[in-house]
Amino acid sequence: MSSAFNNRKFKGGAYTTALSILVIVVILVINLIVSGVFRSKDLTATGQYSLSADTIEYLKNYDTPIDMYYVCEVGQEMKMLQSVAENFVAKGRDFSMSYKDPEQYPQFVMQYSGVGETINSNSIILINRNNPDLYAYVDRDSMINYEYSSEDFKTKYISSYCAEAQLIRALSQVADTAETVVYVATGHGEQLISESGVISQSITDLLSLNSYTAKTIDLKTTAIPEDCSALLLIGMINDMTQEESEKVKNYLTEGGRVAWFLSYAGVERPVQKALLNYYGLTYEELLLCEGDARRTEDEKPALILSAKSGTKNSGWALGVGVSKLAGARNTIEIDAQYLTSNQAYLTSNIQDPVYRQGDEKGTYALLTKVSETYRGNTAVLYVFNTQYFLADRYITKNAAFENGAIFVNALGDMCNKEGAISIPDKAAREEALIMTTQQKRTLLTILVGVIPGIVLLLGITVFIMRRR
Repeated sequence: MSSAFNNRKFKGGAYTTALSILVIVVILVINLIVSGVFRSKDLTATGQYSLSADTIEYLKNYDTPIDMYYVCEVGQEMKMLQSVAENFVAKGRDFSMSYKDPEQYPQFVMQYSGVGETINSNSIILINRNNPDLYAYVDRDSMINYEYSSEDFKTKYISSYCAEAQLIRALSQVADTAETVVYVATGHGEQLISESGVISQSITDLLSLNSYTAKTIDLKTTAIPEDCSALLLIGMINDMTQEESEKVKNYLTEGGRVAWFLSYAGVERPVQKALLNYYGLTYEELLLCEGDARRTEDEKPALILSAKSGTKNSGWALGVGVSKLAGARNTIEIDAQYLTSNQAYLTSNIQDPVYRQGDEKGTYALLTKVSETYRGNTAVLYVFNTQYFLADRYITKNAAFENGAIFVNALGDMCNKEGAISIPDKAAREEALIMTTQQKRTLLTILVGVIPGIVLLLGITVFIMRRR
């Protein structure tokens, strides 16, 4: 009986069977990986189960030890939110994570949530381990974007997740560091600020995400506070008063930081223009248009696009043409960072802003950095040619423009903070990895050619060795 298992025919059959099983296993594993069964590597097309590069960089530099509590009944975890929380712990420098069932630990959850008895499962609590008085409660619904069905406008469904952005905002709140406060001037007909002084939500979100606290200020009645890290002048339609101008000038002379977003109004504003002239820049009360149609949106000359090599476009809509003032004092350093083409022009016809004979033509600045050192204090002024640089469509988290990053990087330069964080939402619908044609060909070559070829080569090798 034992000799039957030792003859050449049995060994050859066993060898063939083993190789066949090996090939089948390899093919099954490849198919499982491609179909997304194994999640150790995120293979969704949009990286749904991975953190964005900005988040990973933020966590790498975040040095506050954090205890995270995932509030959820056992078995009721939302996969997307749970995945984000676990990734934060995995990428964080000193994070721990525990699960808390609100039914079993109601007192613990309520002392941090501040929401009474109504506690949403899949909410998250973040506590500063060194200073437990610093904590944040991130409610589940704040990490989810909902939309209503277009059929009945009543059925609500999850459209996307914004857990990454919400958790970073919470981490900035619990970090044991001084807040960075920026003040936004009001009272001049600013279109991105309501009459009650409420700043546009997209601007507020962008500042909050990057750990800035925004407050409004009326320069007519209030001095610029000592805790002002930067002053934002966003689209003053009405001219500032001479007193306001002096406040801004004195603030800059003492080493202040100002980001100034100009606006096209079609009327002269001599005080505003004189202040800009003082820092070596000038503009005309005319609409700036781009003559190179390739650098416009939909070939609309007043909607200018500009991009640095290898980056997304930035949008500069309905702005004025800024240029260096002849005879500016030599102590001022002027750095024009974004420019139009040399085919740009200025027009007074906003209804039909096409180029007409006689329109002033040339290259104009879209974003200019001005700095000047006086008695050991360095003033920094960033001048954007349009208030609409901060319009919702340009800076919301899913915008296809880099305006948000440009703005926050400029703000970071003024406030000595690191660069911008921009985190897109994650779609609610999971999209599996879709292979390109070349990838499909490569995989087919491996499955049909390489693997069988290796098996055949091994078989020939074994056959030759046995013949010897």
